[in-house]
Amino acid sequence: MKNNAFEKHHIDHLSATTINLFISQPAMCLLKLSGYRSEVGASAWRGSAVDKTLTNALSFDDMTEDIAISNAKKLFDEYQNDSKIDPEKVKKELSITERCIKSAFWYLLPDYRGKELIGSQGKIEVMLDDVPVPFVGYYDWLFADKVVDLKTKGQRTNNPDTSHKRQLALYEKATGKKPYVVYISPNEVKEFSIDDSKNHLENMRTAALALEKILSFSDDIEECCRLLYPDFDHWIWSEQDQTQAKKIWRIK
Repeated sequence: MKNNAFEKHHIDHLSATTINLFISQPAMCLLKLSGYRSEVGASAWRGSAVDKTLTNALSFDDMTEDIAISNAKKLFDEYQNDSKIDPEKVKKELSITERCIKSAFWYLLPDYRGKELIGSQGKIEVMLDDVPVPFVGYYDWLFADKVVDLKTKGQRTNNPDTSHKRQLALYEKATGKKPYVVYISPNEVKEFSIDDSKNHLENMRTAALALEKILSFSDDIEECCRLLYPDFDHWIWSEQDQTQAKKIWRIK
């Protein structure tokens, strides 16, 4: 049995988020695996608030749009109590959140309120060949014939992101249900079925093995980090992230 590089670094599971980050920004992925935690931005609050609010609205048919928006505002207040994020950014994301909820009430909930919701925020666990740790995730909605993940967007989208296809492929493998991703924007809702799950799972597996190879280089996670190099021009790197990365990569 081969050595488990994930275990050496106290990593007992992977997620679609981790592997998608490794594919797009590998240095950031390694930075987070080193134990660093960056502050969650207000755009993440938007996704969380929309998910929770619409799940409640789906469960309670009498919930009105106004009540749903009020609930989302309360969630934003809770998030902001523990954050130092610029209030103007919070205000902007709350506005987008409100419009996304209105859009969902108009374009999404009328179809879904007639379906029986089997589960929400359900945990899944999937093993992929040769990857020694499981993939863990949480789907948004589960029905008898489909598993659904909700994504908020500030603008319209015409095609599902490849990263989301990989994520939904895991949900399909875990639940045996056809996967769908729903993009909710202030002006529209678009739903896409995810096909070719086998290919997306294989890409996820290949990326996970590549990550394991990097982690096998050393028992010191910072040594593994330095096999890569951060791209500070990319929007994902906040000032806080760059400050921490400069210590690990010894950048002046």
